[in-house]
Amino acid sequence: MVSLNPVIGIYPEEGYATLVIGTTDLLNGVVDGINEKGRYVAFLQDGDTFNDP
Repeated sequence: MVSLNPVIGIYPEEGYATLVIGTTDLLNGVVDGINEKGRYVAFLQDGDTFNDP
């Protein structure tokens, strides 16, 4: 399945500028981000273990 990947630049008045990349497909929810100091974060979700309340 192919999705459009949004890329968002966040530039707060205080704090570090951040680049966030996500996917919006139906099977996975994935978000990656990196700030201007090089701190990287990834939120991953396994479609097999997701439980909808």
